[in-house]
Amino acid sequence: MALVYLRQGRTREAVEALRGALGFDPELADAQNNLGGALLALGDRTGAEEAYRNAIRVQPDLTGAQKNLAGLLAAHEDFLEAGYFYRRAIRSAPSDADAHYDFALALARRERFREAADEFKAAVALDPGHAEAHSGLGDMLGLMGNPSQAIRHYERAIAEKPGLSAAYLGAGSALAALGQRSAAIRRLEQAAGSSDPAVRQAARNAIEALR
Repeated sequence: MALVYLRQGRTREAVEALRGALGFDPELADAQNNLGGALLALGDRTGAEEAYRNAIRVQPDLTGAQKNLAGLLAAHEDFLEAGYFYRRAIRSAPSDADAHYDFALALARRERFREAADEFKAAVALDPGHAEAHSGLGDMLGLMGNPSQAIRHYERAIAEKPGLSAAYLGAGSALAALGQRSAAIRRLEQAAGSSDPAVRQAARNAIEALR
């Protein structure tokens, strides 16, 4: 019943159902993991962290709980332990491209661009159609001074997911860095139509700078 509540967005009822199930059997790892997600959605970070840790205690190789705990820790600047759990998740599920992708995002937020690039590369090696990972790799390559390689990954991201506005913004910026003004403006104009206000404003600023 808890999963039905979660699908319906009835989070508080899901929490009660999960707690009821765990009252009968606290060793249900998936229920602990789902409880963590529900509590986090309700703003209970401490409860969510406890539930994720319980899930991992019960089932040490539960990748979803490892990724969830890592993401929660990274979001609250506990990067050392977050990195530990990201690496555990990758060891538990070596073919999980999203585990590498999530770790790459956390590394990028810490400005560890080369390490982040390696994780994005691992993600696209496992899932060549992972548009967000291609776009993220483009960002890292651009930051490391390689716009020509960055463009290839941005364009692959666009081909895989034409609505990914961040890839248009990145491609436009990389093209501008290579002096390809007209092509840069075309991509930036596409980014300027984004529903994401941050991408939209960044694209408009970049277009203005090129004109």
